[in-house]
Amino acid sequence: MNASQPIIRLLEAYWRQPDQAPAHPQEPKVKVQMTISRLAFVYEKIRNVIDYKDEHLIRKNAIERMLKRRLYTEDKKRHFGLLLVEELIRAGYLPNNMLPERVIGELDIIIEKYLRTLLAVAPNRLTKQRRAAVNWILSICATEIEHKLVPQTKQDALVEGMYAVLRKDVDLANDISDPTERDVQVYIAIHRALIKSDWPIIRYHLLNFYLPGWLESDPRAIEYFTQNFNVLKDVIERQVNHPLGDRLFRFVKRFSVLFVILGDLLEKHGQNFQFLIHDQEEFEREIRIACAVRYKKANIRLRRS
Repeated sequence: MNASQPIIRLLEAYWRQPDQAPAHPQEPKVKVQMTISRLAFVYEKIRNVIDYKDEHLIRKNAIERMLKRRLYTEDKKRHFGLLLVEELIRAGYLPNNMLPERVIGELDIIIEKYLRTLLAVAPNRLTKQRRAAVNWILSICATEIEHKLVPQTKQDALVEGMYAVLRKDVDLANDISDPTERDVQVYIAIHRALIKSDWPIIRYHLLNFYLPGWLESDPRAIEYFTQNFNVLKDVIERQVNHPLGDRLFRFVKRFSVLFVILGDLLEKHGQNFQFLIHDQEEFEREIRIACAVRYKKANIRLRRS
């Protein structure tokens, strides 16, 4: 891949607005009655104050909690996607009367493939192995659902851009002889350092890397996963628990601030960024402003922790 291609995609990701195409004005949208939502909203806000994380992680973790609760308390085949979206709206994680109803069907397809895998690899037995499989599968399912509801186009493009720049220049990665494994470890380190991806998000991306067609719900990929679950899980966990992982993360983290600020400037200036970089004085001033804003946010987060 040409190293400039991820950079071009990065610029395009920030120039396109918005991240998710808006629903057509005449298109049916998911609307819920909000009179009973206040308690759910307050409950989730309290959880989020106690457990401060970035917005996408908070929403993903909420989805995972809801999936687990509904998995054990309701008919898994009935309106799972709709009930999940309604609960997310009531809890304030999604806007009301904005999400097109067609997304519900897409969520049902996503949930169905994970439930199929779950039933195949972890039948209804209350064992330690089943609980571990449930947690592993549903955490990845929650990540895919969150990406479907709120696409991470800009964040993913930022990761790809940093990966394209650093891929060949991470000396620590040279200690890994296999080139694919080396690239995967650099990619994981960038995800963790740049956009604070947690392990379920990392596993989600690794699953899509090792199993082409899974994201598209290809029946062949689903069948392969159900039949080779333990093999794929072991491959992914070897990457997650790689002995050089933490060292690479600490190394990459030193450079991540540069791309964080780049993302902030792209977000602020959009297509005008291409003109900004040609005015060195103004460009440096905007960098200082972006750094000050980030510093202020970090102080607020520190006081809240």
